[in-house]
Amino acid sequence: MKKPGAPVLDQRQSGRGKRGKRGQPLATWGALYVALILALLLVDAICSRAALSVIITRDARGVTIQAGSVTRHFATSARLLGVTLPPRDPTAHEYQMDGTDSANNFTLDSAYFHRIAGSAYYRFSAWMRGLDDLSRWRDLCVAADSAPARCSAAPPIASGESLAIPDGGRQRVSVALQQPETPVTLDLSLADGSALSLLIDPNDHFISVTPYGFAPPSPAATTTFYPSDPGDIWPLAAQTLDLLARVLLWALALLGAVWAIEAALGWALAVRGMRAQIPWPLPSRREPQSQPAHTDFATGRPFREPRTPKGASLLSPLATNSSARHIAIAARAAWARLSAAIHPIGLALIGASFAATVWIALVQYHAQPHIYDASAYLFQARVFASGRLYAPAPSAPAQFPGPFMALAGKRWFSQYEPGTSATLALGVLVGAPWLVEPVLGALTLLGMGLTLRRLYDRRVATLAVALGAVSPFYLWLSASYLSHTIALFYLIWGFWAMTRFAQGGRGWNLPVAAALWGLGMLTRDTSALFVAAAMGGLAWLAWRGRWPALYRRHWAPPLVWTAVAAGAYLTVYLDYNVLLTGQPLLTPRALLAPFDHWGFGQGVGFYGAHTLAAGFITVQALLTSLSISLFGWPFYLTLAFLPLPFLARRTHPADAVLLGGALLMTAAFLGFYYHGVYLGPRYLFEALPFYLGLTARGIITLFEVGQAARAALSPRPAEPGGQGVRPLPPLAAPALLAVLAACAALYYFPRQVALHANFSGMDANTHIQTAALAHPPIHHAIVITDNNQLYGYTLCGLNDPSLSGDVLYAYATGGADYLALRRAYPDRTLYLLTFDAHGQPRFLPLSG
Repeated sequence: MKKPGAPVLDQRQSGRGKRGKRGQPLATWGALYVALILALLLVDAICSRAALSVIITRDARGVTIQAGSVTRHFATSARLLGVTLPPRDPTAHEYQMDGTDSANNFTLDSAYFHRIAGSAYYRFSAWMRGLDDLSRWRDLCVAADSAPARCSAAPPIASGESLAIPDGGRQRVSVALQQPETPVTLDLSLADGSALSLLIDPNDHFISVTPYGFAPPSPAATTTFYPSDPGDIWPLAAQTLDLLARVLLWALALLGAVWAIEAALGWALAVRGMRAQIPWPLPSRREPQSQPAHTDFATGRPFREPRTPKGASLLSPLATNSSARHIAIAARAAWARLSAAIHPIGLALIGASFAATVWIALVQYHAQPHIYDASAYLFQARVFASGRLYAPAPSAPAQFPGPFMALAGKRWFSQYEPGTSATLALGVLVGAPWLVEPVLGALTLLGMGLTLRRLYDRRVATLAVALGAVSPFYLWLSASYLSHTIALFYLIWGFWAMTRFAQGGRGWNLPVAAALWGLGMLTRDTSALFVAAAMGGLAWLAWRGRWPALYRRHWAPPLVWTAVAAGAYLTVYLDYNVLLTGQPLLTPRALLAPFDHWGFGQGVGFYGAHTLAAGFITVQALLTSLSISLFGWPFYLTLAFLPLPFLARRTHPADAVLLGGALLMTAAFLGFYYHGVYLGPRYLFEALPFYLGLTARGIITLFEVGQAARAALSPRPAEPGGQGVRPLPPLAAPALLAVLAACAALYYFPRQVALHANFSGMDANTHIQTAALAHPPIHHAIVITDNNQLYGYTLCGLNDPSLSGDVLYAYATGGADYLALRRAYPDRTLYLLTFDAHGQPRFLPLSG
């Protein structure tokens, strides 16, 4: 202790001591920051050089082509003349900056991108993502025994390249395919006029070699599954690793830029003696009074529930006679609880997102399905709404090929789990099936906000809700008939109930969570991933927080009712299988498509096989699409906020839960053969709470880093405890968010509205006005189309399941099919569906 009257230390000496203590950690963290950047740059350099090797040799036995682990041999005595790498369209990528693609849905409009290729925003986006490095040939070299090797002088090769192959006893061509993405070809010309063409298609998982002009008997084209383990795994795994490394680099860049800008501004203010005329400390706005209800697992402090306003108990309406007072009291109580958890701005954004999804469903989607899965869900929903589990088999089954619909004897039903269609059936009963998913989507955002409020605080909950409400991925998918919105609705509210229980809430929360998660798994089988992530995360937080409430509670009643809920789920699951397939463990999906399941090996998926290397193609596609469509921000900045709390060492215990959930629900698709990208990376939709919550945490972390950097060198109050001033609020983080919001508002959203106008789900070259298909100007008719995609995407879902409606849609390609329809429905008029130059449908009657 300082003795009375002891001299005060010299201010300059004291300042040097403080700077010494603070300077050493700052220098240490600065060195670590630079070291981490250098390490990530090294990883990026190594991964970006990873390539698929192609080696072609010609000897006395013929020509051998080896592409990765695929080897093909063609017997010929002709020597190789030259190798050509055909030029490719620089705008043709699997996923472009507006979310369209050239490999899966074929929605890429090359003419549009050629028009904007010179714009500053496109050039910036292409540079950020490194589009010029994708699917590029490089390191092309040709050699022969009697001649030195000659190599292309322009690696990587973008606009095409040809090299003459020197003559010699043994000829060799080597080339590497950098970061495989879109299909690429390589052509070989031979001295006898024949040719060989190599095609590598990563999206469709094959490598083919096609011979041309060979003497009879000409060898047939060969197609082989690609990629195979282990020879092909590194180039594809390196792409995913490189994407993650670049996300971390951009995160570090954001962190460093915000810190440097705010520190420089704080230093400038300190040098000039400028002070913001804002009292310090700021008067804090008091939140609604609350009472301790349970322990917060993250902090160990009492978690506070908002206090219900006086006279606003949810049960008080039972004690009064005024209906209006009942409603007012209940509404006031509900609003008090909601606004205490989520800021009113967040609640307003939920309402705005609901209005937006309704507009998309009605105006852009015309309340119709636009993909095979959606048609199957809607068809089965009409079956359930009619009070049956399955529809009667059609009289002409070949002309009514329902997509993903199984025929078992006289039973006709969808292959999917019943949860989606059972939920949509509620909308069918009221005549508005299109309204179900917008409603559930809005409630999903609400449930996500309430759950994050319990994991964090009001700021994180509100910001995550706001991010979800303005996410193009969320908006356009929540307006569809797909299963993802419905599944997430059940899952997030189950997560909310389980979190309440874990934090000391009443015992009914546990069986409610079990029941909701059971409904989620009856909706999508991948819901088990969400349940595993949520349960594992809450268990870890409970263990970390040492909740005394978990040990003091009465466990018997919750566990009994949870067992009842689990038993109900198993009963519905097994009975549904028995009634449709005849076996409790044989699902409709396994009956119709036994190859359609998670796993590795031969016979898995519709590509014929699945490998770990192929799984990296799936994950790469999902992350690429998510980086584009989640917020409409520039590519790597979408995911760059996720690691910020960890890089800035400002982690919250729940951050690990969210990160673990996002990683689990993404990495699990290494074992699935198809990425399913449609209206965004829909397989990751159920992971939105993890991605949105962690993005909100990253944004808040960026603000906190800016505040800390500014405060480090900004003026302080003149005397302790007195009224002083504080520095200006941080500017760098808000400016960054404003720029990102401008990117989405000025480019991405208008582009999405344009792309989904009169949406049909067809490729970019097909324009169909589908609004008139739901109410055609004919009666007691069968409308025939020979477009299998249009029939499966939309028309099948418009049919009455019993095929007794006024207008039926059928698929037929010729006279034999027409005759079958006439025999099955002799009293109906047949019409042929055609479209004019503007995409308007025309119904031409068929006679004779």
